[in-house]
Amino acid sequence: MLLEETLLSLDKVQECSTLSLRRLQEGISLSLDELQEDNSLSLDKVQDCSTLSLSSLQEEISLSLNILLEETLLSLDKVRECSTLSLRRLQEGISLSLGKLQEDNSLSLDKVQDCSTLFLGSLQE
Repeated sequence: MLLEETLLSLDKVQECSTLSLRRLQEGISLSLDELQEDNSLSLDKVQDCSTLSLSSLQEEISLSLNILLEETLLSLDKVRECSTLSLRRLQEGISLSLGKLQEDNSLSLDKVQDCSTLFLGSLQE
C-alpha cells in the first residue's frame, strides 16, 4: 500500500511537473514572441529615424551646395566685372601713353629735322 501511494504520488508529481514544464515552455515561448515583436518594432523605428535623418542630411547638403554654387557664380561675375574694368583702364592707359609717345617722337623728329636743316644750312654757307 505504501508503495502504491508512493507510486501514485510520484505519478501526480510527474503530472504536475509535466504541466508546470508545459506552462513554463508556453510562457517562455510567449515571452520570446513578444520580445521578437518588440525588437522588430524597435528596428522599424530605428530604420525610420535613420531614413529621416539621411533625408534631412541630403536636403541640407543639397541646399549648402546650391548656396555655395550661387555664391561662386556671383563671385565669378564680380571677378569678371573687375577684370573688364581693369582691362579697359589698362587699354586707356596704354592708348594715352602711346599717344603721348607719338607726340613726343613727332616733336623730337621735328627738332632733329630743324637741327639738320640748320646744320645743312650752315654747311652750305
